[in-house]
This record gives sequence, C-alpha cells and structure tokens, in this order.
Amino acid sequence: MSWPKVRQRWRIPILIAVVVLVVLQYLAFSIHESSNSGSQFNHDLGDAYEQDARVSSKPGAEVEEKVTEEKPHTVLQGVEGFNPRLPKIQRPQVDESPEAQVVREYRQQAVKNAFNHTWTGYRKYAFKHDEVKPNSNGTVDGFGGWGATLVDSLSTMLVMGFQEEFNEAVQAIEGINYNRTVNSVPISVFETIIRHLGGLLSAYELSGHEILLTKAEELGQVLIPAFDTPYDLPHHWWYLESRMSRDNFTLIAEVGTVQLEFMTLSHYTGDPQYARKAQRITDYVESMGIKQNMHIPGLYPTTMDVGRGDFTNSISSFGGAGDSAFEYFLKQYLLVDGTVPQYKRMYIESMEGMRRYLLRQLPQSDLLYLTPYNTVSRSPEFVMDHLTLLFMNLVKKSCFVPGMLAIGSKLFDREEDMLIAKGLLETCVFMYQSSATGLCPERWTYYELKTEVFNGKTYNKSLKEIRRDRFLLFHPDADEAQIAANEAQEAARDTIYHSPPPGKNTTEDIATAVGKRPAMSNNRRGGDLMYLLRPETVESLYVLYRITGDPKYQEYGWEIFEAIEKYCKTPTAYSSIRSVDFVPTEDVGVDTNQNDSMESFFMAETLKYLYLLFSEDDVISLDKFVFNTEAHPLMRRPWTSDSAASINYVAPVQQTVFTASASNDS
Repeated sequence: MSWPKVRQRWRIPILIAVVVLVVLQYLAFSIHESSNSGSQFNHDLGDAYEQDARVSSKPGAEVEEKVTEEKPHTVLQGVEGFNPRLPKIQRPQVDESPEAQVVREYRQQAVKNAFNHTWTGYRKYAFKHDEVKPNSNGTVDGFGGWGATLVDSLSTMLVMGFQEEFNEAVQAIEGINYNRTVNSVPISVFETIIRHLGGLLSAYELSGHEILLTKAEELGQVLIPAFDTPYDLPHHWWYLESRMSRDNFTLIAEVGTVQLEFMTLSHYTGDPQYARKAQRITDYVESMGIKQNMHIPGLYPTTMDVGRGDFTNSISSFGGAGDSAFEYFLKQYLLVDGTVPQYKRMYIESMEGMRRYLLRQLPQSDLLYLTPYNTVSRSPEFVMDHLTLLFMNLVKKSCFVPGMLAIGSKLFDREEDMLIAKGLLETCVFMYQSSATGLCPERWTYYELKTEVFNGKTYNKSLKEIRRDRFLLFHPDADEAQIAANEAQEAARDTIYHSPPPGKNTTEDIATAVGKRPAMSNNRRGGDLMYLLRPETVESLYVLYRITGDPKYQEYGWEIFEAIEKYCKTPTAYSSIRSVDFVPTEDVGVDTNQNDSMESFFMAETLKYLYLLFSEDDVISLDKFVFNTEAHPLMRRPWTSDSAASINYVAPVQQTVFTASASNDS
C-alpha cells in the first residue's frame, strides 16, 4: 500500500489522536497550575494565621498547621461584625506566656468561686429578696422588695457562665410585680433604673430571653410618671401607689444617669418615649446657666429642685451625688457610636473644668486627688468621694474617674487625661494598701498633707527637676554652668528654710525626692473607716489594664480580692466591714468586724470587674460594650435614625398594655 493511501486512510484517526493528546496536555498543565496556585493560597492563609497567632496565642504553644476555622463568635464578644466608627479603646491583643496564662486563669476561677459562694448563700437564705444578711442569714428589702440581688446578678452570671443559675433566676423574675412595692415603701428612681432596668436590658441582650425585655418595659412604664415634672427631671423618691414624691429634691447624678437605660429600652421596644425623655433631660442640663445657679461651665452642682429646675447648692463633685452624670456624658457618646456631638461636647467641657478646678497634686509624688469644689467661692472643699484630701477625705466613689478618663483619652486623643487617670488610680490603690486590712475606707483623712493645683509640667517631678524647668522657662539660652549655679542657690535656700525629712541628712534628698507616699494620720478626723465592698477601684483597674496591658493593675486587683477573701467572707456570702484598720487576734476574729451587710453591687460590679480583669481581652471588650453605672454591659452597635432611641426618630409613641400610665410626653 502506498504512503499516500495510508495517510489518507488514517488521516482522521491521527487528527483525533493529536487533538486528544493536546487536550490531555492542556488539562494536565491546568491542574498543575491550579495546584500550585492553591498551595500558594493555602500558604498565604497559613502565614496570615501564624501572624495572627503570634499576636493572640500564647508563646510556646504550637500553632496548628493550616487551621481554617476561626474561634466561634460568642455574645460576650458583642455585635458580630460591628466595627466602631470611633477610635479603638483597647490595646491590640498581646502575647501571654503559658505561666502567665496559668496564673490568670487561676485567679479568674477564684473570683468565679467567690460569686458562686455568694449566690449559693443568697439563694438559700434570701432568694427573691433584695439582699441577704451575710452573717445572720436574714433578709433585707430596701429597694422595693423586687429582688435587687436577683436582677443585679443576671449579667454577671452570663459573663461567668452560670447558665443553670441564670435560668432559675429568670423564672423567678417572671413573678416580680413592678406595680407595687413591699409594704408600699417608696423606691429610689435612680437605684431602680441602674440596678433593675439596666440589669434586665443587659441580660436580655446577652441571653435573648423575651421575658426580660417584657419586664423591662413593664418597669419603664412604672417609672415614667416619676419624670412628670416641669423640666422632665426625675424625683429622688417615688411612691408607686400614689404617684407622688415626698419632696422636689434630686441629685445631678440621678438626673444624668437614665440615658443609657432609657435609650436602650426605646431601641428594643420601638417606643421612643424613653429616649425622648432622656434626651430632653440632657438638653435641659446643657442649657442651664447662672439663672439656675450654674456658675462654671461643665461643673454641675450636686443637688437640684425638680420643680424649679435649678441647683440648690454650689458644690460640684465627682464623688457621690455627682459621679455618674459626668460618666454618662462619655458613655452616651459611646452608645450612639459618636453620632451625637453634644455628648462629646458636654463631656470635654466637664473634664476641662475638673482638671482646672478640682484636681490637685501632692508635690514630688505620683498621687493625684479630686476634691469637691465650691463653684461660687471658687475654693476646694478638701473632701473627696472614694478619695479625699487634706484634712482630706479620700472617698471611694471617685475612683471610677480613672477608668472614665482613660477611655476618654483614647476616644478624643487627650494624652494628659491618661496621665491623670494613672495618678488618680495610684491614689485609689494607695488607700487600699495603706490600711491594716488592705481594704479602702469610705472616707479617710490625711493630716498635714499640703497639696497644690494640678500642673502637668510639675506633676510627679522632683524639686530639682521643677526648678530646672522653671529656670529654663525664664532663661531659655542658659548653659549648664548657669543651670548648675541656680541649683546651688536653690540648695542654699533649702538649708535655711527646709528641714530634711526623717532619716535624711542632706538637702539633696529634699531636692531629688520623688514618688513620695504620705504618712497616714493616727487621728483620722472626719474619716469613715467602713469598707462596703465597693467596685469603683477595681472598675478602673479593669479599664486601665485593658487599655495599657500593664500587669501591675492585675496585681493590684488580686491584692484587693485576697483582702476581701480574708476579711469579708462569711459562711453565707461576703460582708462589708466596720473598720479597715481592724487587726484580728486569737481572741477576736474577723467576724467581729463584719457588719452583716452586702449590697447587690458586690455581685453586679465588684466581682464582675475582678473576673474581667483576669479574662481574655475579647470578653466584654471596651470596643464592643459600654457599661451602665451598675456594671451592666450594653452592646455597642451602629446607630442610625431608624432606631427609636435616636433623637431624629419621628414615629408616634406606641400604645402600651401595662396598667401604669405614662406622663404626658408631648
């Protein structure tokens, strides 16, 4: 057979074979490239994961290869996907050694055990009552008999993982009747809002139990008539049955501490009357001036008349009676994700007034003090809440201020506020460390403590440093010889006018001393030595640790917890104590110093903040939650005019089904 004939016969099969070979080669090449590409993609993911692991995992721990599943999102991490428009508050997650993790988790478990011990005692002896008496196992119903400890503990249970206890508590809460109180006693509007309303709303967010929102709305309807005043200012005491108050007295803290709770209630119920009420209060407070006895911008006096709508004294304080109003200016701004500039404006104005008039420093020391201030006489009162001063009562409740300032410093880029926050917190911790029990008194007096107005240029510097800075201010071109000559002149004056401190023999010690701690007075004039299990200092420790990562704040917190365990624990729960200077003996035990009282904030706040101090950073992150003043975390979220809590919301007020009628909200 000739070749042309063979070629003609096999031409078509050969062409088909060639085409098949080409196709197979192409497919093989494509699969190879895809494999390489996929390997590179997986490699990139692995690099990203390993890089993330270096930030968030523990040194020494093996990183699993090619991990594709992320850690499941939980409700304790806030609204999934929420990216705040405001600056970040918390530091990025950092490495933790295996040893540090063991210590942290041990301490966290110890705090959790303390809560369990307390809840068990309350459940056994005082379930559904406001408080348990931790020594005698009796009951107290000082907040209407609605189970304040029951409701106040809800969010702490969810944060710590006490699900069974939470479910039992929710069943009990279904039976609360917010339309009447035990023995028809009046309620504190303020305490009811922060403990009950805040507790119900926070627990609803964290659990999704609808009955909690139902009870929150029921309570909101009960409370609204207490705001039926000419300027929407709430009464201090309120009788539910008669819908009356005993007088027109209230406090700026109570006027300014309803906004988070009312705005959140409107958000979830779709009923804007609560948020409108809260906003009208804020608008009115900002508008107050000389006619209402408001003398220094941002420094609101403490007591008010709800009928006249004015201040009835001239004392501005960041302690009790004033504290949470200033706190809520900042927290409102956080809740609405910075969409209402008014809240930022009011906060910064108050912080500027505080820094200029209320803040004082102890020369050559890192301690700072906040005093109440008379806005008429323009003079400090030398008394401080959860901190106080020269004949100076350092009063506890002001110790929330360091945490507030630290958050504000991050949001508004106010670097000096962080410096002040750290100084104030050192003073709060010093008040614990300088007592016999390691616990802080309600009020403590120093003697012969000479403070001066805060000055960021001289704060926490030695006299030598201050003198050098002052000399250079007036002699900017001075050389080292001239500076040394001035220092010699100053030292000569020290020899004439100053005596060396005890145990020191040279004037150089006076000039270079820094970081001093004052001696405590043996005669604590005006002091209140009780420790009431308060949370303010540990709150600030939690905030400062989450922002700075400085482990000393965890150590401070652990020292406080150990002191609570040693001096406050009872077979039933924990008790406040009569004197922080009590020293037990063989014949006199710690129980003799306990006063058989435990307020609900110990479980709501003190133990929660201690637990979070030893938690991972993404558990109730400051970038995802904002706390009400009773430590109930509320979720931060995108804030738009579509929310019933928005000041731009224009939908009509919804009809309600509850028996307590609302005030005229037109």
